[in-house]
Amino acid sequence: MLFPMTDDEKIARDWINAVERNRVREADIYPQLKAWVHQISATDILDAVFSVNLWHLLADLRKASAELSRVLRAKGNFRIITANPNAYSLWTGFWTGLYTDTKIDGCCFEGKVRLADQSVVREILYLHTLEDIARSLEDAGMKILEVEEFRKSSDGQKQYVSIRGMKL
Repeated sequence: MLFPMTDDEKIARDWINAVERNRVREADIYPQLKAWVHQISATDILDAVFSVNLWHLLADLRKASAELSRVLRAKGNFRIITANPNAYSLWTGFWTGLYTDTKIDGCCFEGKVRLADQSVVREILYLHTLEDIARSLEDAGMKILEVEEFRKSSDGQKQYVSIRGMKL
């Protein structure tokens, strides 16, 4: 018996089809990760964790940071690539009209989005500040070594932020 897809599964499938079919990540995200892996593999540590497009989907940054710390050895490396807190207007669709029926409650943004199959689902994004992300990492025993914004949109905002660091 086949079960219908959940909204989360539909959103994930639609996102993967849009990003991977158009090979968007090959322009900047994959080269960054490749260079980073090459850089850290030259060290004695070889312990690393990365995440791409995840942290703006997490409600509890402290829990995520604690888990990141748990899986890394001392001096282990991490790289987080996520929505740029300085450009959340791009992600919430105010410029593109992506979302309808939107509401914001604290840092929680909710809105309806129409997927490629024309179904409509409710999506949630968490609009954490860069300071909130940094504080959660530091509280979990991590040190940020570099923060870089990248991928300019048509209005000049940089869509992503890359946070590189290590566990103390």
